[in-house]
Order: sequence, then structure tokens, then C-alpha cells
Amino acid sequence: VSHPFSCHLVGLGLKQMWPGLHWIMDCGDPFAFLTETPPNNFLLYGRLNTFVEHLCFKRASFVSVTCQGTRAIYDRLFQDCEPKTRVIPPLLSHVEKVPFAFPPAARGQRVIRVVFAGSLYASIRSPSRAIKFFGQLSDVVPGYHFEVHFVGQLEGAESSFRAASSENVDYVFYGHQPRGVAQGMMEAADCLLNISNTTPYQLPSKLVDFVTSGKPILNLCSVPNDESSAFLRNYSAALTVVGGQEISESNRAAIRAFFVNLRPASQPERDRLRERFSVKVIGRQYHELLSISNS
Repeated sequence: VSHPFSCHLVGLGLKQMWPGLHWIMDCGDPFAFLTETPPNNFLLYGRLNTFVEHLCFKRASFVSVTCQGTRAIYDRLFQDCEPKTRVIPPLLSHVEKVPFAFPPAARGQRVIRVVFAGSLYASIRSPSRAIKFFGQLSDVVPGYHFEVHFVGQLEGAESSFRAASSENVDYVFYGHQPRGVAQGMMEAADCLLNISNTTPYQLPSKLVDFVTSGKPILNLCSVPNDESSAFLRNYSAALTVVGGQEISESNRAAIRAFFVNLRPASQPERDRLRERFSVKVIGRQYHELLSISNS
């Protein structure tokens, strides 16, 4: 499983030692075309990256990726290996939730608590879209106070958010926390926030935890063929908005209705999603690849 890509170099070495070995490469993130967040110096190693990853693809029995966008690029890049590539979505994590309670709201405030769990990157997951969006909500959803709680790695974005705090929006930061604490915060939240990647070929694995929670999800995206938007398209409690720009008149009613109602997904929908991303179902997909390799 990569990252890091060095895991696949170990696999390649073992395959060279034992040519009959059945080898499945699992790519949580791509490597040779990850130009927005390069794992090494692409000016020096770009061609070598592509050569070595192609060699791994040729030697592997199958390659699994998390979304269709990644598969489409690999199929174009390594056309001779196209039949080997499969899409297997992320796995639902199972951790014990740590109970969490937000501080009580000021008297008379109607507060909506939004939780972002994950990482922000200046290159592919910028805070500017969220700052722009929440800065406009006082006009779109008047009478409500928003608390946006961040747990995870923010790469120095705290100062940008603090500078953007206003009478209607507060930003709260927790830094890295154990997964159980993050799960507890998600459970206590009114709404979950996903800031999508600018890359059309990466799916944040946390979205599996988001949808199985049943919580309403606000998805701020910036590209039309966004993988997060495709993933959330059939989730009944999600709203996707293009962030980083003025909220259009056509979106105002949908945003207002989303926050005023904040309806969770139904229990049957949650149960279906938990089954879809369970160890049993995801494990079966890998097992099928092993069975094909051994046939």
C-alpha cells in the first residue's frame, strides 16, 4: 500500500526474486503524476518516477486505486496495463469514539457547529474557499452564528482563519487528535465540512467516515469533475457548493434550506453505506483479485 511509494519497490524486489508471486499494488495516492504535492523533485526524477512506476505496474498482477479519476489517468499513462487496474474504495475505519461536548452557546444564540476533520494544503486543499464561503453566510442564513471546528493538520492556516473571524463566524482549532476524539467531535457536530481537492483524481478517505456518520455534509469544491462531488452525489444529506467565489442567487435558497433544516441521512441509508465500505465487502474485492491472480 502506498504512500510511500517505496513499499512498491519492496514488492518489485520480491517479485523479481520470486516471479510466480501474486502481487497486488494498492495505490492510496498516485505517484508519477502527483505534480501538485510532489513526493520528490519532479525536475530531477519525473521521468524516473514514471519509468519505475510503469515497471511496477507491468510486474504486478493487479493495481487497485480508490477512485475512477485516478484509474482514468493511469489507464492513459500506462495503456498496456489498463486491464490490471481496479477501483476499490476506502475502508470504513473502526475506532472507539471518545465522547465530546462543545461548550454551550451564548445565551440567545442560534449556533451551527461545523466540523472539519483532516488536513489542509496550500496547493490542493486551500483554506481560502472556506473563508470566502463562511464570510458570506451572514447574508444567506441571517440570524445564525457559525462555529467551524478544525481537527487535523492545517499547515499554518490558523492565522488566515483567525483573521477572517467575524461577529457571525468563529474558527476553533484542535490540531492533531487521536482518531477517536475526531470521531467524537463528528458525532457531536451539526454538520461536517469537506474542502475538496483541486485535483480531479484524489478522493479523501475521510468521506467514508463522513457519510457513514449520517451527518449533513457541506462539500466545498473548486473543479467541475471533483471526485468528492461524485462520491457525495447519491448521499441524501450532502450539499455541494463551488467555494472561493461569490454565492450565486441560484445557490442561496439551497444553502439556506440546508443549514436551517440540517437533515441527517436515514438509518437505512447509513446501514447500506456501512455495509458498502465494511471490512467484509472491501476485503471481498481484494480477495477476488487474489482469486483471479491464482486462477
